[in-house]
Amino acid sequence: MAQSTATLRALTYRLTSTPTQQLPAIIPQIAGALWNCKDILSISTDSKAAGEAATAVHRFKTQLNTLLQDRTVEGRWAAVVLTKAVIEAGGLEVLSKSNPWVKHLLGILKRPDPPTTRSLVVITLTRIFMLTWSYSNLIREITTPALTTFIPTCISNIENKRCSAGELQTVLEAFAILIPKHPTIFRQNENNIRSICTAALSSGSIPTQVRQYSQDHQKAARRLLVLLHHCAPKQGGSDKWVETLKSTVEAVHATCDHVFRAVHEDWQSVAGVKSSVSAQRVLSGTIEVESEDAVGLAPWKGVYAGAERVVSLLNLLKSHLTTATSATMTVRIGLVSDLLTRLFGVVVPYHGKQDFVKINNQVLKEEREALFAVLPRIHVASIELSRTLISRLSSTSVGGCQIAIDQVMYVFHAESSDAQVRSAIYELLSAIFEISGPSMGRTEVGEVSSVLRSCCLDLLPDAKDAVGPDAKTNGQVGGIKQQLGLAGGQILQSDNAGQNELLRAAQALLRTALLRIDALPSQLRALVDRTAALTRNHPLLQASVMNPPAKRSVAGSAPASLLPVLAREYSRTVEVEVLLRPRLPVIGKKSSNQSGRFDDDEDEDEDEEDEDAGAGDDEGADQDEGGLRQDEEAVEAAKEDPTTDLLDTLGQNASLEPSISTTTTAKSLFASENAIGKRRATDEVADLSAKRLRASPEAARSPGLSTSTQPTGSLAEVVVSRQALAVPVVPASSAPTVGSYHTATADDSEDDSDFEIPTIHVGDSDQDEEEDDEE
Repeated sequence: MAQSTATLRALTYRLTSTPTQQLPAIIPQIAGALWNCKDILSISTDSKAAGEAATAVHRFKTQLNTLLQDRTVEGRWAAVVLTKAVIEAGGLEVLSKSNPWVKHLLGILKRPDPPTTRSLVVITLTRIFMLTWSYSNLIREITTPALTTFIPTCISNIENKRCSAGELQTVLEAFAILIPKHPTIFRQNENNIRSICTAALSSGSIPTQVRQYSQDHQKAARRLLVLLHHCAPKQGGSDKWVETLKSTVEAVHATCDHVFRAVHEDWQSVAGVKSSVSAQRVLSGTIEVESEDAVGLAPWKGVYAGAERVVSLLNLLKSHLTTATSATMTVRIGLVSDLLTRLFGVVVPYHGKQDFVKINNQVLKEEREALFAVLPRIHVASIELSRTLISRLSSTSVGGCQIAIDQVMYVFHAESSDAQVRSAIYELLSAIFEISGPSMGRTEVGEVSSVLRSCCLDLLPDAKDAVGPDAKTNGQVGGIKQQLGLAGGQILQSDNAGQNELLRAAQALLRTALLRIDALPSQLRALVDRTAALTRNHPLLQASVMNPPAKRSVAGSAPASLLPVLAREYSRTVEVEVLLRPRLPVIGKKSSNQSGRFDDDEDEDEDEEDEDAGAGDDEGADQDEGGLRQDEEAVEAAKEDPTTDLLDTLGQNASLEPSISTTTTAKSLFASENAIGKRRATDEVADLSAKRLRASPEAARSPGLSTSTQPTGSLAEVVVSRQALAVPVVPASSAPTVGSYHTATADDSEDDSDFEIPTIHVGDSDQDEEEDDEE
């Protein structure tokens, strides 16, 4: 506590000794250091143990009160920042006595200070109001009296021309936070707040408007407009929310009656929606609306303004579904589904389907072309609304997933050249696959196969994006799509800023399809696997390895796996390590018994080790042949890998050469067998007497067999080297070697093989001496 007291005294001295104009430069450091003094700031002044700490806190608060009433802008700005820092550090003790500070902050909010100062005041007051929510007495003493002044003052500031974009954003977000907790106080200003929100949402349709609103402003305005249902009296918030949702749907239909007049719609409402105006009035004059709609948005004029109004209303519907509410709401899904059916029913005419869209000849060609130009943007907003509805309803929306797939596929075939449309469709199908993917059959998957192929096309690089210094490399990479059967399509790559979003959506859809769908056709699955291998996409490679395709009908065949590619490209990742080594040695009683059994096997009697050497060589030869057959099968499996040729195209298959891996495996096997042979030969030499192992002079002078392990190119030479390594060699410092004895015996035998070791018979010592004397 002594350290905190000294720190607070130093901060107070720095505040008093620094000129007011220089305070903004040092205030961030002081505010950060106040958190280290929270133990003394939270001490009650009535406590007897306060002492010097209470004195230091009192001096600091006195200086803060002086800055709150300062005449300079810099002093007031510094006081606002320090007030928020002190209240958050001091806790309940400082918060309960912050009422004078709140009054000073409200006074600063009414001053013509810069917008940054007013924004900081709104943030500080909102934080104080939030901290009082846990204490009912503080709400009565601080929050309720202050809000009656805070709300009208903020509304007056944002209606003023000197209001900046940051201040408007701050006020809208502050209102959205406070309305659910204080709906009664906001009810008096509901109409003013609603007019501010509708003005922000109508900005896209009124290009001559003085104030311009950004996307963040419109997003905050939509959320605030949805939350205004809390202000309904007598617990009528749920009914007000449903009424607002219905009014928004009606406004969209009324706007579409004018925007879609260039075509004849085949849509018929199943929710009882009727046209807002007669057909003759719609077709007369220019396309415009002269009055406010059901939501209260301003009038608009022109096809482009009408399209912006439709998009804004669809986003408002999406905000109704995503904004959290304090009560349970009843969502009329039929109204939303009926609206989506109408919006998806009008598409841009495409090749082969020109007569499917019925043109209204009473409308000018220029207006019809303008409609086809804005349709993709309307469909993007419609697809996002459909995805939000499915994600919000989760598993209860399984019944409508197939309907949504049919609608978006109709749009995809017509407008797949637009990158934003493809990205929105990818995200929608990804959400659908998460819910109903395991239950989809081959027929349902076949309907969306064109979308999955489009994902592969978006992820694969173009020839112009190929990395290579010469034209040959560019030609190889550019021919990948032709090799995969994707070249010459109608889909075009886009180079705009939304390309990254498109790639992320395509990657997410392919990964979800691999994880959730079991009925992918073999050709489509092969295309997805090749795309994952060629793009070296870690999530796709991992999803493909963890969800292998179904086995083939041919007996003994196994599906191809991308695990070698994944292990080569991402060998240092934790996921690949788990896939390569999924199990650890078993630790427990069973493992101890097994290790003891292995020790007993190693301590067997020497009688079992003194077996027939010739029979041992035959068994070794059989093992050599079996190992050789496994090496040949590994070589053939590597040649039959479907990704080998495609990786060779990119020149990235150098590390997967089967000959090198086979030779390396053979060397490791030969080395282990050589060590076992040496150990057994050493045991035999130790047991046999020196008299029995006495070799002839010719045998002692014969050279030993070569133990070279140099790998060669042919399989025949590998076998020779392996048999040579199987012959044990003992150092010359010991008794005559077994290798020399075997060599001498092999020279006297009629067999021409240099590697056949004769059987060693164990007899009496006297008989061996007699045989040696006779020789």
